[in-house]
Amino acid sequence: MSYVTGQDQYTFFNNSKIRYRCAGEGNNIVLLVHGIGGYIEEWGKCFELISKKNRVAALDLIGHGLSDKPDIRYSIDLLTDNLKSFIHFLNTGKVHLVGFSLGGAVCLNLAVKYPELIKSITLINSAGKQVPIHVRLAVALKFIKQINIKISKRLLKITSRKSFYKKGLISDEWIDTAHKFINMDGSIRTIFSIIHESLDVFGLKNEIRNNTIDKLKEIKIPAFIICGNNDKVVPNINSRMLHEGIPGSRISVFNNCGHALHYEYPEEFTEELLDFIEKIEFLNVHELQ
Repeated sequence: MSYVTGQDQYTFFNNSKIRYRCAGEGNNIVLLVHGIGGYIEEWGKCFELISKKNRVAALDLIGHGLSDKPDIRYSIDLLTDNLKSFIHFLNTGKVHLVGFSLGGAVCLNLAVKYPELIKSITLINSAGKQVPIHVRLAVALKFIKQINIKISKRLLKITSRKSFYKKGLISDEWIDTAHKFINMDGSIRTIFSIIHESLDVFGLKNEIRNNTIDKLKEIKIPAFIICGNNDKVVPNINSRMLHEGIPGSRISVFNNCGHALHYEYPEEFTEELLDFIEKIEFLNVHELQ
């Protein structure tokens, strides 16, 4: 977790305090967007590696990490507006956007609605059309979002095994950090609010499917889809569907890899990401000449 360099800073979105960090130098800025219940620290070593060649920024979306967690409805559109607001706040022009899991869905929504803000989009084990049944069943547990329950480290360690192919990476430090953030006031409420606002027992709600998934062919931004072949959290069919749906997109499948791809293979992931970005920048420069 100590790999995420830079100092905590704060900005505001809808009167709520939003935590972020920035590092590195250069004309390009890579913006990292975490998954559901996530936080800046989940990017691990990737943040540091990216900062060696580019500017990099990461934020705790509203309701997550050390950002404020007001008791509101957490829709994909709300999180997208938070991301849009943060890009405007950075005031650096277009960004290279990287979204993990739920963050991928938020980035996709932004790409459909505000493509003028994005140079490229990279989606890691992104949430998509196919939703696992255990997540859909959580829709029925509406009462949980109002209960201030605490998650034990033992339970976290058990549930985290589903996200990792390399179980040895579930260190005490990783569990301690996850335990800290999941048990902050409002964290569980946010997670269940996102689920209830986005899903019904059949999967994605129609308005989300109509406004994002059904508009993939309209995305003209360079897109890179990355997934782990042993992802037990988000089915690989989602990544393949995104690759087939977004014109000209590139896909990479990591073998012996679970859901937490960027944490299991930080060097390999960063190398592929930066290669993708460098090629886009090269083409952009030559188009201007």
